[in-house]
Amino acid sequence: MKKEEQILKDLGGLPPKIYHELILAAVDQAEKKLPELNEKIKKKDAESIRCIAHYIKGSAANLRLIPLKKIIESIEETSKKEEAYTTKIQAQIAKLKKELIRLKKETPN
Repeated sequence: MKKEEQILKDLGGLPPKIYHELILAAVDQAEKKLPELNEKIKKKDAESIRCIAHYIKGSAANLRLIPLKKIIESIEETSKKEEAYTTKIQAQIAKLKKELIRLKKETPN
């Protein structure tokens, strides 16, 4: 991941405080989508899984949250395959939850 200073520069000189607020808002939105994502996994609704993952991925990409973006991309890709409804996607969801917790802890308020 790029250093924060470079990310802020890439984002047009965004002030750090606003960047941190945006990260926390993105984490909050992703956490709110988790119950829906889990429901769609139980229903084996691949299209809805991809839509939810794509929504989260957009915020991650825009904010240059590369680890989060990669986890979401793996969920998107897995949802296209039959094993999407096995332990593989559950492991990816667990990684997603851990990454969201890490971002919350490491992002200044």
